[in-house]
Amino acid sequence: MAAKKATAYKVVGAAAVIRKDNGERYLYRGAVFSADVIDDDNAKHLLSAKLIEPFEAVEDSAAEAEAKAKAEGK
Repeated sequence: MAAKKATAYKVVGAAAVIRKDNGERYLYRGAVFSADVIDDDNAKHLLSAKLIEPFEAVEDSAAEAEAKAKAEGK
């Protein structure tokens, strides 16, 4: 069975260069970013170098989403 692809990553090294479509972004320790903004080969390299790790974003509960919408006046 294939491993589930991460939907987000967190930078755990001092910094990581995120590459996608001939562009680069420099992110620093603690930054969380979507898997959509990184090339697969770049992700594999940064994971093997232990500069990033998979991160599972926690979705808001229905009550939290309602409270957030109410606070924003929606």
